Amino acid sequence: MEIQTLAILFSTLFLALFLVLIYVIARNPKYFLFQFPLDVLKILVKWRSSEDIKAWNEKDDDIEYKAKRKKKVYFQSADKYILAFSTEEQKVKQSIANGVASLEESALSNETYIKSDYALIVKLPKQTDFYLFHYLLQWLDNEGVCNTGFVSGKSTEYVVYQDKSSLNNLIGETESGARFSVSLYEDYIESQYLMLDRNIKLDKLKGFRVISEIIKSTTANKTYSA
Repeated sequence: MEIQTLAILFSTLFLALFLVLIYVIARNPKYFLFQFPLDVLKILVKWRSSEDIKAWNEKDDDIEYKAKRKKKVYFQSADKYILAFSTEEQKVKQSIANGVASLEESALSNETYIKSDYALIVKLPKQTDFYLFHYLLQWLDNEGVCNTGFVSGKSTEYVVYQDKSSLNNLIGETESGARFSVSLYEDYIESQYLMLDRNIKLDKLKGFRVISEIIKSTTANKTYSA
């Protein structure tokens, strides 16, 4: 009898929860069909970024990727974003300022911000150079700010983030699915490029479609603040 009673109770509870779920979805179907899946992706990306920082901090050595070929990037004319999974705007601003100050002859001004409930998007000025942009992504990771970069130019778009398997490499994916690395040991003054290598292992939660959709959907019809 006790087993039957428990079975009835659990069945009743499950049915009640199911009916509540149906009621909630019916109240706001557009959110659950379109926005809810994106919100779940955002939470998963934020969680994975935290795990990557832990793994990165435990690395004592470094690896060197062997580029199969190089893809030239027209970086100066491109739009540049940092997706920081932090709502502490002042912390992100100070971390960026510290990163810029750590490099000689580097300067940054007029960056703008969009703040949401879960993240902060930083739009960097056009004059931000290739090395500084990628250096800031790594610097923010070192300061405990989970982040991913997004670059949108006339010739290519790509997402890029700190490689959890190495110390001085960033990895990412272009809009066409090409995998690449960026080494902070390289000289990018004369030419900016991505080192293509299809064997690089990427984080699916930081893929091009995921990150670009988060940034584009968040920045659409939004006003930046200085």
